Amino acid sequence: MKRYHTRVMRGLLGYFGRSARETLSHIGGIVLLGWRTAGAAAHLRAPNLPLVWKVVLLQVRFSGLQAVPLVAGISLVLGAATIFQAFDLLGHLADNYIGGLLFGVVVSELGPLTAAVVLIARSGTAMATELGSMKLNGEIEALQSFCVSPTAFVVFPRVLGAVLALGGLIVVFDLLGLVGGFGVAMLVMDLSFPVVQERVLTAMSNGALAGSVLKAGLFGSAIALICCHYGLSLRRSPTELPKAVTQAVVWALVSVFLLDGLVMVAGYLI
Repeated sequence: MKRYHTRVMRGLLGYFGRSARETLSHIGGIVLLGWRTAGAAAHLRAPNLPLVWKVVLLQVRFSGLQAVPLVAGISLVLGAATIFQAFDLLGHLADNYIGGLLFGVVVSELGPLTAAVVLIARSGTAMATELGSMKLNGEIEALQSFCVSPTAFVVFPRVLGAVLALGGLIVVFDLLGLVGGFGVAMLVMDLSFPVVQERVLTAMSNGALAGSVLKAGLFGSAIALICCHYGLSLRRSPTELPKAVTQAVVWALVSVFLLDGLVMVAGYLI
């Protein structure tokens, strides 16, 4: 029995050790990919910019424009539900907090997080699958053989496109989330539009707006780098692709929530 427990403990320690080593290896790979991408972007030459910008626009179209209907529907529902639940719990006391709820909850927190989750679900999976297929088909090696940098022409346009698309989706979510919240406030709380508008503007702050911009940059770049890393980390087995896509989605979600927590803490400390 003692030997059995010893083998079990060794097995558990070995499993956690391998998992920790693999996790640290992927974190190092993502950081290195980000460093190389920034360096490659800094050394892009003017004749190459139209090609890079074309890929960026395609990424913005797929990740941003085509996701607008989904984000719009979610934002209307969440904006309305936030104010309705506040009224249901607080009664008419919610009138005094409507500005803080709409701006502090819907605009500052729900907007960036929800848009990031939509970006991961729609574009992160596609990004990891696309780059994984390119790696398996030898397209990445073909680019390298022609002295074309994959980080400059494959990874960087997707990172920039993800940041721009996420910024646009956050703006759409914020605007329509406010519309949903305004509608419930005027219908259920019997508040006039100027009153709700005044309370939202009073709760608005430059720091919170800057935080939303910062989140768009951090979330978008983290999602794109993580998904590109897992796609490019494939070897020669097609069976690795589903696992890589799953890992990319999981770690992209983890990174988004961790970054959101760090930005929140930094905002309170500054």
